[in-house]
Amino acid sequence: MKNKLKFLVNRSNFLYHSYKEDPIYLNALLITSVNKKIINFLLKKGHFFNFDMDINIVLNHFEIWLIQFEEKEKKLCSISDRFVYKRVEQELPYPKKNN
Repeated sequence: MKNKLKFLVNRSNFLYHSYKEDPIYLNALLITSVNKKIINFLLKKGHFFNFDMDINIVLNHFEIWLIQFEEKEKKLCSISDRFVYKRVEQELPYPKKNN
């Protein structure tokens, strides 16, 4: 189980870096696909893990991304359209690991 979560998080990070270099709908769509899997995994099996960060903040971050994605997606016509994600003022930033 832990390997699956690690794989999904690594995939999400990889896709996020691609998105940052080229913020288009296609790249945002790929991130969204993986982030939905992470959310579902954490909601179903997150209680089995001892995380070194607040998992509720992680879930909040991904869920806000999905809400913004769904709203912006309605206005897009092509996979090459620009898709700029902007953090909502009240949203907590993605948590860093505790040292």
